[in-house]
Amino acid sequence: MGANERSTGAMTFSDRLRTAGLRGARRAPPVVRRILRSGAAWVGETLVAGTVPGAAALDRLRAPVIGPSPPLPPGTTPERLRALLGTLAIDDESSGHLDEYATESWLRLLHTWGLVSEASGRGLELGANPYFLTTLLDRYTHLDLQLANFFASPHENTTTQTVSLTSDGAAERRSYTSDLFNIEEESFPYDDDSFDVVLFCEILEHLLIDPVRALEEINRVLKPGGQLVLTTPNAARRANVVALVAGINIYDPYSAHGPYGRHNREYTPHELNQLLRFCGFTPDTMFTADSSAWEPPAVDRLSDALRLVGWREPDLGQYIFSSSRSTSSPRRGRPDFLFRGLPASETIRLA
Repeated sequence: MGANERSTGAMTFSDRLRTAGLRGARRAPPVVRRILRSGAAWVGETLVAGTVPGAAALDRLRAPVIGPSPPLPPGTTPERLRALLGTLAIDDESSGHLDEYATESWLRLLHTWGLVSEASGRGLELGANPYFLTTLLDRYTHLDLQLANFFASPHENTTTQTVSLTSDGAAERRSYTSDLFNIEEESFPYDDDSFDVVLFCEILEHLLIDPVRALEEINRVLKPGGQLVLTTPNAARRANVVALVAGINIYDPYSAHGPYGRHNREYTPHELNQLLRFCGFTPDTMFTADSSAWEPPAVDRLSDALRLVGWREPDLGQYIFSSSRSTSSPRRGRPDFLFRGLPASETIRLA
């Protein structure tokens, strides 16, 4: 075993600082100093053993995909499932219109489906359009689905759309009716303790005003012990790390679809863990994984950039996948890491 393959547990604190690109303890943030002293890495709020990234670890970080292989619904293959999603069309759109989105998303959709593959009872899918996840849930779970979206006329409370797709050469059409409301500003149109499962996928990063408000409402409509599945892009993903080292901006561009059409605030796994617990949820599962292949950019010192983050390899995936239980009432106020400018009486300092 070479010097670059030694366990961090066998290294001195100064060795670990140098591995992380820090020249001395005084220049390392307190949380980094605690992590490096332990010879471990953060995954959410859990410390896991780390290693100094040698050649093998760097090869993994350069690999096209990070994360575990997603599960598959019974009787399917990756090729058949990918082909099915590629035929999906909404209302009068042509088949294949959403093929690019399907290509970028199908691995993420499988990871998400895997978190509820054994679930049953009443389920709420927030932000159902464009119905890729809805299709998997409808075909391959026992959930009784209620759908919600946020678009169309502000004078309408519901909308119905027709989804068409081709399965093994046979054309299928299904109509889906969704409730329409703004999850940041309006109360959900459901009674307390209405759902066994809520799916809140690829929405959190779009919110403009108050994500706590949305999670409070989700907690309210979930039954005690009910399951929340939340997925969101990982702000600390491998591509962002390399982009910043190369001097490339990582913020999302302005969108022609308005302020909700862009990513307004992304999260790290640790931040998401804190937010969920603040809002009354206990995470059971949280991991990161890629949803599309990554091609290492041609930037100077790429290996140096990857070596800096090799100690936290498990949380470098493109997306965060989490499954939590509703276990308590949300805390009052707002977490300090997420809000500024609020009165001190309304800001809760989190460790």
